[in-house]
Amino acid sequence: MQNLFSNLFILLLIFVSLLSPAFAQEAESTDPLTDTEEDKLFEEDRPAEITDVQALRAEFKQYTQDPSSKIAKFEMILKSNIDSDRIRVTWTIKGVSNAVNEAQLNLTLAVKKGGVYTLPVEVVPITTGVTEIYGKAQAFGADANVVATVRKNFASNSNGEILPLTEDFNSKKNMNLIINILKIVFVVLLLSMIGLFALKKAKVWYKKD
Repeated sequence: MQNLFSNLFILLLIFVSLLSPAFAQEAESTDPLTDTEEDKLFEEDRPAEITDVQALRAEFKQYTQDPSSKIAKFEMILKSNIDSDRIRVTWTIKGVSNAVNEAQLNLTLAVKKGGVYTLPVEVVPITTGVTEIYGKAQAFGADANVVATVRKNFASNSNGEILPLTEDFNSKKNMNLIINILKIVFVVLLLSMIGLFALKKAKVWYKKD
């Protein structure tokens, strides 16, 4: 049994030593952009622009991108000072990103005075370039002039990562790499144990014959 675990430990060390450089290269990989190209992309990456009215106030929130799925979540937060049974909300995505859920792009809701409503949209950048996200909330009927909008431009690299790469994003990315390594190590260790156990049983069966 001691020899069994010794062999497994040696196999594990060999596997990790072979695997680590590949993961390290992935973790340190950068988009093959020149400094000038990056500067141009950063110029397009502007803070959110918000226009609203007293009757319908708007805020904008951006979440840290998920490193594994590359999904980036944004929210338009509406604070209503009116009662309306029909507020139409539309999201428009332009550039190098795709919407995750088409149902999020168009919806209608009723609002109450004093209510707060969160309207999310999720996108996935697919290549190097700039994406514009434009959200619009408009009342219909007697309050037809009530309009609130949010607009956000952001840049992404060829890996679909939103620029600039934040500390929070890099931390989550490194954590994902560690989790993936541990998953692979666990699978290899499990398969090795099963293989050695099967081999041991086979030897016992062979000796009996």
